[in-house]
Amino acid sequence: MVEKSNTLLVPVYNVGITLQEIPDKIAAFFNMGSCFSECEGCHSRALWSDIPYHDLWTVDKMLRYADRQMSLGATAICVLGGTTNRQISIEGLISILNRLAMIAPTCLYSGSDDEKLNRHIIDNTDLTWIKTGSYNGKPLTDKDTNQRFYKINHNFTFNTVSGFVCDRKDTIELLDLTHRFRKGE
Repeated sequence: MVEKSNTLLVPVYNVGITLQEIPDKIAAFFNMGSCFSECEGCHSRALWSDIPYHDLWTVDKMLRYADRQMSLGATAICVLGGTTNRQISIEGLISILNRLAMIAPTCLYSGSDDEKLNRHIIDNTDLTWIKTGSYNGKPLTDKDTNQRFYKINHNFTFNTVSGFVCDRKDTIELLDLTHRFRKGE
């Protein structure tokens, strides 16, 4: 993780708007550079390179960009990468995701096969969606893909006594929406 004066700096390679990454959403996206996975057949090899220090983004710059895109009609935010990144820690990523989720429903394209890591991120963020799994040559549109796209449902149960909340139980349910990327399904 790169920090300057307690400011988290983020390896954003590029940004834009996409209609393909989250079903039925117009998403402002952030592509993270510095990917260490180097998957065979990767369609985004430019993301393997580290981002030069002077080109790193502050979290505030990311928030301003996301906020601006929401005002222009975007309906979600998508962060592509971060779990397979040399330039940001997982705790830094979690912090960024939680701040973005305060602006709009947010998705992480994890790129990781590490179920424990993905669950740690799910349990510690306010994400709405997560795509898990490394790229093995078969994208989400392929029925034989190892990747999965989940909607994260947070279910809350409150135990109250005399009008006071004594206990709050948060259970998380993952709804597999991978089929939504395949035509005809």
